[in-house]
Amino acid sequence: MKKHLPFTLDISVWTLIVWFFLALLKATGWVFFCYGLMFFHEAAHALSGWFFGCDVLCVKVYPFGLCAHLEGIDNLSNLKKAFVYFSGPSVHLFVQILIVLFWKLDILSLVMRNYLTQLNLNYFIFNLLPIYPLDGYHLFLTFLQVKLSFYSSAIFMQLVSFIALFLFIRFNPAQNLVFVLCAVLLCGINVFHLFHLRDQWMNYQLKKSFSRFTAKT
Repeated sequence: MKKHLPFTLDISVWTLIVWFFLALLKATGWVFFCYGLMFFHEAAHALSGWFFGCDVLCVKVYPFGLCAHLEGIDNLSNLKKAFVYFSGPSVHLFVQILIVLFWKLDILSLVMRNYLTQLNLNYFIFNLLPIYPLDGYHLFLTFLQVKLSFYSSAIFMQLVSFIALFLFIRFNPAQNLVFVLCAVLLCGINVFHLFHLRDQWMNYQLKKSFSRFTAKT
């Protein structure tokens, strides 16, 4: 039986501090649009996961993004997992339609339409990069698991993630403070995930060896 959708927001203190300083810099409009965009992106993940029977623990708001925490997504079929992971990026297609509609209704100026379109496009492309923990990484990982084992797919995708992250940092023209902080954060997350995969693989090998030993005895 499916549980009700809790859909609680968990906002960290660091996020509030970042918002405060952005407000001092008179960037409240940028914050409203970007975080609103990210909220609907993660809400799509949460709703699609809930529809397929996952429990939505919460949607966490971080200084540089949001994340919907789902329980039970690993038990879904590859097709359903791919749907959940792509539901977030698909939101940006609808957002673009709204941006054009507001411009047609003369609610947005041409300059503002182009600015919001660029922000929306950048976020859409960024999320489809094969870098952990972005949606593109999980989509490629899901497709690989159709033919390969979980650990073979995960190790291969972690290598792809480091290469994509290096290229993203090396050739990205936006070398500002926010970009540097995001790059450092992504590097740290990927290193941590690599060690986590190593521990998972070692535990899996130990369990497999123990199972073989007990089967022989």
